[in-house]
Amino acid sequence: MLKRHTAAWVLAAAWGTAFFHSMALAAQITEFPSQSEIYESGSEMYKRMQDRNTARNAAARSAGDSKKQAGDINYVDVRLETDIEMMALHEILKTKAPPNVKGSVVESTPIAGSLLEGCREIAQADEGLAFEGKFSATRSVYRCGEHPLISIVDSALAHGPVRDVTSLERVNSRMLIQGVERGVIVSRSVSNITGNGVSAITWRDANRAVTIFINDASEVEFDWLKQVAQSLK
Repeated sequence: MLKRHTAAWVLAAAWGTAFFHSMALAAQITEFPSQSEIYESGSEMYKRMQDRNTARNAAARSAGDSKKQAGDINYVDVRLETDIEMMALHEILKTKAPPNVKGSVVESTPIAGSLLEGCREIAQADEGLAFEGKFSATRSVYRCGEHPLISIVDSALAHGPVRDVTSLERVNSRMLIQGVERGVIVSRSVSNITGNGVSAITWRDANRAVTIFINDASEVEFDWLKQVAQSLK
């Protein structure tokens, strides 16, 4: 009997060690997967998405549209929100949240020790896909002095039937964030419709994607956004 109990404890200890080791490895994942890794599941939905991406990339190449460099401004035919419009939309979405969905499967990115620590959090809400009583993402909005509003959106890479398809091929820069140099997706966009702009930086942190953005595409606010991202611990 003692031998069996000893063996059981050994197995339990080994399993526990393997479990915590795997969790530690997951916490170290800071790079997005390649398109082939995302679509290797072979499901019909992801196969169709891959076909669309391939066709879109081919069309862009034939039109001479090369990959934009980090920091280039992209002019888009979509409406981009001002700070006031974004906060109004934020309040509307909160009132429309399903009553049986509480919380998110991801936690907010910690801001202790960063440039955001001295800012005022003016809004926080869970959003995204609602599945089994939880949302797939959470958003925090900060007011930092005279700067436009800064938002951080933390999104699960997988939640229920939906999977994030952000791939390594979209990475256009590298930055030191949370103490680790990692691939990031940097973008600056200006609306051809309203003239409003937005700057954003997206990176991977274990099993979630983190996007920090500011409602301004100017060089000054873009530099501020990069400083904020690099100050996160």
